[in-house]
Amino acid sequence: KPWATMGSTAALALLFGCGLLRVQIVVDPLSLWLPDASTSAVHAARVRMLTGRPDARFLQVLVEPGGTGAAAPLPLRDGLLASLSVHEALSAVPPGRSAVTLAGAPTSSGVWSRLLADPAPAATLARAVAADGIDGGFTAVLLGGQLATQPPLQGGAAELPRNDTALNDTALSALLLNYFLDGSPARKSEVDAWEMRVSSLLLDGGMGGGGASGQGVADVRVSVRSNAVFNADIASATADTALLISVGIGLTSMFVCLFLSRDRSCLGARPALGGAAIGSVMLATAAAFGVCAGAGVKYNEMVSVALFVMLGVGVDDAFLFVRALEDVLAARQKERQHERADASSLEASLEADIGAALAAAGPSILLSSTTNAIAFAVSAYSPLPALRGFCTYSAAGMVADLCLQLTFFVAAAAIDERRRRQQRCAWAP
Repeated sequence: KPWATMGSTAALALLFGCGLLRVQIVVDPLSLWLPDASTSAVHAARVRMLTGRPDARFLQVLVEPGGTGAAAPLPLRDGLLASLSVHEALSAVPPGRSAVTLAGAPTSSGVWSRLLADPAPAATLARAVAADGIDGGFTAVLLGGQLATQPPLQGGAAELPRNDTALNDTALSALLLNYFLDGSPARKSEVDAWEMRVSSLLLDGGMGGGGASGQGVADVRVSVRSNAVFNADIASATADTALLISVGIGLTSMFVCLFLSRDRSCLGARPALGGAAIGSVMLATAAAFGVCAGAGVKYNEMVSVALFVMLGVGVDDAFLFVRALEDVLAARQKERQHERADASSLEASLEADIGAALAAAGPSILLSSTTNAIAFAVSAYSPLPALRGFCTYSAAGMVADLCLQLTFFVAAAAIDERRRRQQRCAWAP
């Protein structure tokens, strides 16, 4: 009963596929490629355990001259005004339910504000960068990593004038604003949204070329670096993946439907069986991915490649079986040309031929699928989470594909062969 076999196996595969409702998708590159037992991962987990705090997230905004193409350094006062204008615009972005934990103040942002009112700002800044401060150089390290000036503020206060014009005697090449964000998983979507709003404001809203939103300050160029922007860039680069996968599956389906049979006449072609071969792979993919997702194996971008691996193996198995079936039919054609063809004899010979083809191609299909499944299962012990997920999904896919090939596809082949023996056209059965 091939129809019953196809229906029951398809229903069972779809039932296993319901595990996809529990799928966990990982997109953070650091989590995908950092081994769980690595020193940095172990230490980070220990810090989280002892402090009770999640990993910190950051957003960095680099402000530099050149909003309209001019690359000359800005006078220090103009540079500080432009940077503070950028900071005020960023601080006005709604952070969500909790502004305190979502967006902290930038490192040493108060320093820049106080410098604008300092009677000798360049000298004060030089002393701070030269580690003459009361905190033993901590502020110097922070400030030294946040700004670049011409001339560099490395010689201390003695080399700089101490008068009201000192603020414009030193040119600002770049200034870096650091923001520390809440990195807890519960706030991830909220923080991501805030980072994207900030990025849109600073990069798309004219902050980088029109004098900081047209507030009358010098032209600056703004660069933004953050987790959400990084992930958005990756998503943008892979935005066409789904379309490419669909096109690849479509071209493969056309090839299988047209060339699965040696005989491409109206009677001998097997387009429906080719579609069943692709359908078998899709059902195996749904079942395998559902089982893995239900078992808690995390999904990542590399797992998408497993679909093409399964498609190649499944199509290869289909060609093996159909070639074996055609060889069996060719060998027995002369024996049956004088036999009386009634319904019972046709059904009996059909079962015998399908069984003979399965006996001929089955060992090859079993061997290839088993070796592939074992290879992927062994590779699933890789320390890299991305590779481990890919190999786990692929190993399960090889097993599911083998089961569907020996049940769903063989049943479909029996139905298609019955159609051929009833002299019905393949394109209009």
